[in-house]
Amino acid sequence: MPSAPVAEFDDGITSTDVTTDPATTWSSDNGATAVVNSDGSVLLGAPGVANLTATYGSATSNTIQITV
Repeated sequence: MPSAPVAEFDDGITSTDVTTDPATTWSSDNGATAVVNSDGSVLLGAPGVANLTATYGSATSNTIQITV
C-alpha cells in the first residue's frame, strides 16, 4: 500500500510533517472555487482557479494552483 504524501519543513535540525502540525495555517485566494479547512482538507466549489497556500512558521510557505 503506498504511503500518504508528506509535506515537510526541514531546518537542518528537525523535520516536521506540516500537514498534521497545528502550527500550519492554510488559505485559499478564491473561496468561491476552493476553501481550505484548518486541517488542510479542501472543499471545492464553483469552476475557476484558486491558489492554496500552506504556511508554517513566519518564513516558510508554499502555494499550489488548482483548477476546478
